[in-house]
Amino acid sequence: MHVHQTSTFTTRTRPRSLRAVALLLASGTLSTVQAQNAWIGGSGDWDDPTNWTLGHTPEYTEWVTLGDQPGQAGSTVMMSYPGSGYDHLEISNGVVLDMNGGELVSFGQAVLVGANSRLIARPQPLGPNQSDFIGELHLGAGTYFDMRDNVPVTFWSGSESSGTITGQGYVKVGHDFSNNGIVRPGTNGGIVLDAAYFVDVHTFDLDGTTGDGQLQLDIPFSQLQVDAEALSDAFSGTINMAPGAHLAMNIADGWTADVSSDLNVAGFGNPANAAQITGTPMAFAGTMHVGGADGRLRLHNNTTFIQNALVDVGPGDQITTQNGAIIESGTFLVGQEGRINFDGATTVRGGDFTTASASLVDGGVFFNGDTEWQGSTHIDGAARQNGNATVSGALGATIDAGLFDMDGELGGTTWQINGPLTIHADRVGETASNHVDADITVAGGFLPRLAISLNDPASSWTMAGSMHLRGSSPFYETRVSGSPMIMQGDLTVDGKVQVTADTTLRGAGVLGDATVHIGAGDALRTQARTRVEGGVDFIGTGTLVNGASGTMLVADGVSLNLVALENHGALDIGDGPGIASA
Repeated sequence: MHVHQTSTFTTRTRPRSLRAVALLLASGTLSTVQAQNAWIGGSGDWDDPTNWTLGHTPEYTEWVTLGDQPGQAGSTVMMSYPGSGYDHLEISNGVVLDMNGGELVSFGQAVLVGANSRLIARPQPLGPNQSDFIGELHLGAGTYFDMRDNVPVTFWSGSESSGTITGQGYVKVGHDFSNNGIVRPGTNGGIVLDAAYFVDVHTFDLDGTTGDGQLQLDIPFSQLQVDAEALSDAFSGTINMAPGAHLAMNIADGWTADVSSDLNVAGFGNPANAAQITGTPMAFAGTMHVGGADGRLRLHNNTTFIQNALVDVGPGDQITTQNGAIIESGTFLVGQEGRINFDGATTVRGGDFTTASASLVDGGVFFNGDTEWQGSTHIDGAARQNGNATVSGALGATIDAGLFDMDGELGGTTWQINGPLTIHADRVGETASNHVDADITVAGGFLPRLAISLNDPASSWTMAGSMHLRGSSPFYETRVSGSPMIMQGDLTVDGKVQVTADTTLRGAGVLGDATVHIGAGDALRTQARTRVEGGVDFIGTGTLVNGASGTMLVADGVSLNLVALENHGALDIGDGPGIASA
């Protein structure tokens, strides 16, 4: 039978109040206060009239019960095509009703109570229907609504579950559906919960009124898709995922997993089979745990980690954000050889990271996509910036780390520093020599500055890539400060810029000579200990200035070419030959 469905179902008078149904579900018993057509056939066929107390198969106007009569507990009832209707359906005491290709259709309630009571829905064999089950579903604890072969079903407004919705099927969900129980999809299609189907229905309560609802994707490669305009509230329940499981949260307004939520991913030893979450943006404040053997989680939705988020990556396990992340806050724990990979565009405004050690061999945090740094971030261990980085905002960014590898695995990371950047670290390069083969630009203005403060006062860092320092006023603007810097790459100066860190302009080093570009009208002023070595290639007609608080050594063999030298501090000239401009 085929039923034309409209959204007018919300005006239908129910045969029993929701309060009464709630009392039934809580007590585990069913009412028998009115005439009913009750099943008495043990395990048998629905269509056999002798199996019913009224001597005929149920009709649309009847109250139908299965399991409440003596000797019927645990029976299996087999329906067949074309199916049946009902005014009210109650299944109890472990009875299984298998629709077996028949349709079961009503505007009324289908209530299941008692452990292992089950309703099995299957597609109609003669062609697809809009829905093979239609009703206001109420599942008690320990009961099952079991969908097979991607069957389409409809849950009217007022439906709720404290049991388990499982299998493979497409569910058109009425307004205010509440999942206090478990949604457990299978493979080969999984489950779709579609609250966007009805014109006037857009939300439902995915974690139930208790906040204990569960999404159990614990079967490998199981799939659950949730379509809605919004969830009725933040998700406080539990999500469990096996390898290859896929949760698609298509919530138009985005969704939040709050501080009470849990997301658990288990690995079974095959790292190629990652669990995946896709869909619209998620704000996460709960506990996210990836464990087992080679556990993998890929977040394809834009994910914002907010206050109270706890992310725990076990030894050898990984979390990867594919399409973007914002780290507002949160605690991130990474076990031995574990990884957190931020592959998409990432904004870092906070976060407290702990890895197994300060060596990337032992795992770490990897910023592989374009990264915008703001605020304060603490990394007790190892992190690497592979993607291009930007520092923005009036307050800029502060990074405290054991190892913060600025130039990435292959070198060449680009840093655009538009605000103050302070890095406190044991190392800023992968090795103790702290070579940074990055492309660093410090913008003009009062605020932009690179301050690298290595925890060992005797340590220095080597700028082996290219550095561009910009000034934007007639006054000297400090662009580099902190621990001693060895310039062994290309340094370009625009405007009047100042370096307050001890600086060595390295000549004839292992990585080659430094090249210093100071154009006409531009000036580089140093205000600490500065050593200029022979072999440095000076280009341009600007000025190298030793500031009033500076101490500069111009070593043997230095040639400034057309760059002028201006001294306001202590200047020491080497004994060997050299050339300086006037």
